[in-house]
Order: sequence, then structure tokens, then C-alpha cells
Amino acid sequence: DVYKRQEPSRAEESRYMSRISIVCAIEAGRLEAQTLLMLRTLRQFGGALAGAPVTALQGRRGAPLRKATHAALEEMGVAYAYRPDLNDAPWFNFTNKIAAVRYAEEHYQTPWRLWLDSDILFLNEPSFVNDPALDTADFHARLEFRPPAVTTTDQTFVPYWTKLCALSGLDFDSLPFYDLDTPPRRMKPAFNSGVFLWRAGTGFVETYTKHYHQLLDARISPKGLGPWFADQVIMAPVLEAAKLQWRMLSVEDHLMLFPGPDVPELPAVMPRANLVHYSKSRLAPHREAFDRLVLDSHPRLQDLMEQHDREVAPTTNSLTERLIRYPRALRLHYFARRCTEV
Repeated sequence: DVYKRQEPSRAEESRYMSRISIVCAIEAGRLEAQTLLMLRTLRQFGGALAGAPVTALQGRRGAPLRKATHAALEEMGVAYAYRPDLNDAPWFNFTNKIAAVRYAEEHYQTPWRLWLDSDILFLNEPSFVNDPALDTADFHARLEFRPPAVTTTDQTFVPYWTKLCALSGLDFDSLPFYDLDTPPRRMKPAFNSGVFLWRAGTGFVETYTKHYHQLLDARISPKGLGPWFADQVIMAPVLEAAKLQWRMLSVEDHLMLFPGPDVPELPAVMPRANLVHYSKSRLAPHREAFDRLVLDSHPRLQDLMEQHDREVAPTTNSLTERLIRYPRALRLHYFARRCTEV
């Protein structure tokens, strides 16, 4: 069975299962398939983290998951939770993340909680599992250098960040610059929200939820990009407002390989990467090149990925699903049109 995970030692598993719990989102369709693949790579290649408790949360109404999906989750020891009551803006896709972190904060007893986007592959055990520095901060994530980030060489989005920070009572100019190692950038704090850890009981979730909805209510978006980054741009103001200490995840623990302009420093990290975040890189026309890049460096994933792709065929939306999604899509369309670009 290619999905059978590699067993860490019993001592390692006991230690880290008690420290870190994991939450992610799931719903019928493409997200369903991505989430299953991510969880299968976690369980097989996550090392000591492979045994961590995991909840896949469905945060809004929709078509039911496939029976095979429920069976796979059960086989992997992943809990499924249906909690649309935790989602106050189901028409905006990324509010699933807010619902999931709210659930994790309410239900887990571990000192650390880990959010994972569904478009992630585990290649090895993440280094933060064994890092004693984990407990020296309240929040761990990686800076995102792509737009709408503000760097020393690109000030395009300063007006947007100034207004965004003002919503939280902060002065954007007072935020320090930080050094990103790969690719090298000097930049204001702007995080990618695909992988992050937060310490329980710090107020992060409450502040994140509050400021996220304040941003939606403000209806502002970065010029030319739309409002699709709300769940991650708000993180820097949240950490400042909640006075939380943060540390940078290594590029190996959150390697972002997205379609777009070539950044040669990032593919070069693949041989030593632990987690890769692929966004739309597994969609045409990028998929073949991305899969080749992964498997050239990590051939042990090949059987798992091929079996997964055979078992999880692309699905089409049922009439019920289309009827549910249409009003959400309409609301999202009008929300985006009413946003003021800054």
C-alpha cells in the first residue's frame, strides 16, 4: 500500500503528537482531491509529524464528499468536521481558512496548531518539528515576496498597505523591513498563509478573525490584483495588533513554486525541500514540468502520486452543487466589483 506512512520512533511520535495538531480545509471538487494528496504525503513522508492529529474541515455547505474520500480519511486517521456555522462569509472562498483555525483553537489541546493549504506536498519531515526555536515565538510563517508585497525595490503597493494597516490602527511606515533569504529580498512583513503555526491561547485566532472581516467590510484591494489575498495580507497587521512574536519558516519548510515569472533560486531548493506549495503548478500547462521537477529530486513520491491520480479522477459539478455555488459566485463577483483598488 503506497499510502502507508513511514513510522517515526514511538518516542518521537508521542512527543510531537502532543505538541502539534493540524487543520486543513476540504470540500467537494478540486479541493477534495488536493487535500487527499496532501494528507497522503503527510502520513507517508512527514516523519515525526506524520502521526499528528489532523482535522479536515468543511466550512460551508456544498455537495457531499465522495464515499471513497470519507473512507480514505478514516484510513489515514484524519477527522472530518462539517462546521459551516464557523464561516461568516461562505461566499468568499478563503473564509474556509478562518473557519478551520477557529475550529482548531476550540477543539485541540496541543500547544501548537498548524494550518496547511491543500495544494502542498510533504517531501520530508519539516525541520520545525525538531527545532528548539519553535517555542521562542508565537507564530511561524514565511514571508511572501510576490505582489502585493512591498520591497526596497518595489513600492507599488505602499498606498494599499498604508490603508490596510490603518484599519487595524497601525502605521505602515513604522513596520520594519526584514531580510528574506531565498530569493534575497529586503521587504516589509507580508506572509504567505499556505503554511503557518500558531501557539494556542495567544489571541491570534480571535484577532485574525476580527481583522479579516474588517478587511472584507472595508472593500479595498491592491491595484490590479483583486481582493483574493485577504487571508494573508491581514496577517502582518494581526501580529502587530496582538503583539505576537514571529519567526520565519525556512524555505525548505515552505517552498513556494507557483506558475509565473521564473525565480531560479526556488527550483534549486527542491532537492532539499521538506514541503512544496504548488498553487496552480499541477494544472495544465504547468503540471508535467512541475511533477518532473518534484520526482527528479524525490522519486519515492512517484508511486503515491500516480496511484492518487488514478483513484481521484476529475469530477464535474452536480446540478445541486451548481445551484449552491451560483449565489456564492454572484455575491463574490459583486463584492470584487465594489472593492476600491488602492
